[in-house]
Amino acid sequence: MKEEYIRLIESNGRKFAEVITDEVVINNVDEALDVLAFAGENGTNLLLFHEGNFHPDFYDLKTGLAGEILQKFSNYQIRAAIRGRFEKVESKRFSEFIYECNRGRQLHFSDDRDKSVAWLLNEL
Repeated sequence: MKEEYIRLIESNGRKFAEVITDEVVINNVDEALDVLAFAGENGTNLLLFHEGNFHPDFYDLKTGLAGEILQKFSNYQIRAAIRGRFEKVESKRFSEFIYECNRGRQLHFSDDRDKSVAWLLNEL
């Protein structure tokens, strides 16, 4: 993970890491672990991503990439929000996955950055 692609932000006394590029930075589990390590080294377990930060296989549940990455998030007690426009994802399974994730406390999908940040900081 190139540090120029991620910044730390403090809001209401809480810190989160935001990936600030629209480029793919997570192609595999090892790259996801690099982001988690950066966050941990900087004292946060809250991460904000853009939908473009993940390899397209992440959005195809058959590949298993999303499951592997989310297992790491769970293992390291990471809360993550992914902002973007997900209506273009044609998979009914992925739409159901988004719905279920948004009911939980570990991963949230939204098209609005402010709502994503509020969710991360437990303000929703």
